[in-house]
Amino acid sequence: MFRTTRRLALHTLAGAAALALLPSLAAAADAKPRVALVMKSLANEFFQNGDATNALAIYRGLAGLSSEPMWKLPAEYQIGLCYERLRSLDLARQSYQSILDAVAQLNSAKAAPAAPNSPPPAANATPVAAEAVPGPDMNELARMASWRMEHLEWNDRTELQLTKFFASGPLTATKPQKTATKDDTNGSTAAAPGVVQ
Repeated sequence: MFRTTRRLALHTLAGAAALALLPSLAAAADAKPRVALVMKSLANEFFQNGDATNALAIYRGLAGLSSEPMWKLPAEYQIGLCYERLRSLDLARQSYQSILDAVAQLNSAKAAPAAPNSPPPAANATPVAAEAVPGPDMNELARMASWRMEHLEWNDRTELQLTKFFASGPLTATKPQKTATKDDTNGSTAAAPGVVQ
């Protein structure tokens, strides 16, 4: 018991330390990939060990470090998984939907060619950076988020059906009725064992 309590305290302390260090470590642009790798590994370990709360906190911190889709959307997917594990299904849906919306927006920006006689973009328009155009990884992430959304919908339907089924009252077992059979050699009907005629 003492070891379990001590291990839990160390996990909590590690999570708090990671969150405290995240903003200062990520301030240096060249440190961001290394920080992401270490923090993601720590968050993954928390998640795999059943500590979705600390994992969620780290993933949210990672998602907030940059608005670049290649950075933010994978963290958003992990956030959705954490919310699922914590049974905050509406928040999980929001995470997955934000991925679907972002990838759809990026795909439409990529697919929309400029008209030949169109004016140049306005000075305050936000250009789509080359790294913002989704590649196969982002489209795969959107496919995974879509699957998670379908899974959540299936889960909702199944829970509703189970609730209705068990709300109808207790099941009563019915005994099969025994019928008379012909087992007499002269063709008369004899009662089956246990059946009163």
